[in-house]
Amino acid sequence: MNRRRFPDSERARAFGPVADAYERGRPTYPERAITWLVGRRRRTVLDLGAGTGKLTAALLAAGHDVVAVEPDPAMLTRLAARSPAAWAMAGSAEAIPVAAASVDAVLVGQAWHWFDGQRAAAEIVRVLRPDGLAGFLYNVRDEREPWVARFAAATGERVTAAAPPIDGVAGSPDYGPVEVREFAHEQEMSPDDVVALAASMSMVSLQPPAARDAILREIEAIARAAAPIGEAVRLPYRLFVSRAIRR
Repeated sequence: MNRRRFPDSERARAFGPVADAYERGRPTYPERAITWLVGRRRRTVLDLGAGTGKLTAALLAAGHDVVAVEPDPAMLTRLAARSPAAWAMAGSAEAIPVAAASVDAVLVGQAWHWFDGQRAAAEIVRVLRPDGLAGFLYNVRDEREPWVARFAAATGERVTAAAPPIDGVAGSPDYGPVEVREFAHEQEMSPDDVVALAASMSMVSLQPPAARDAILREIEAIARAAAPIGEAVRLPYRLFVSRAIRR
């Protein structure tokens, strides 16, 4: 199937209209990854580019105080409804709306590639307390599973199974060395949840309606074939987590 391609600037603005699908289909972050990043002691953590609050919810569940910053109004509304205990704020990675040296950690889940890395890295340095931590999390679908590879081919959204480069942080004199850890986990989903995941992807949601609907029908067939009758399908993920300490 021929698909239209879209510039990153357009893709970055595509998520608000599919906020409900995003919340339903996107994966969470396992507790052991949160613990590796920020430890067990209660901290003030800023979730930057927080979306509908997948990472925010995981941080709250781990006992941390959370400031969630997100530029898209629809995503922010969904986040505030899901996680009222978080301090939800409109803002961007390039102009973080909190005071200098006010948080212990800044975490970015699934979003660094949408930022101006140099400006965002400088803003993170500004808002972190001395020896504060910057962390970056990327869930990557494990395409070694055959049905997941078919899902990727149908959506046209394949990803590299490795920690992405953190431009503006790696090699910067403002940060210590970047450490990387991988965590395997699974998401249990119904076939309809798998369709929602595909619908939340910018490469799918921005397609003309007829093309988008055809992709989602193909995804539904793939998911139903992968799920035992009357049971959920398990979608495997490889979570790549990077962290660096503010010097």
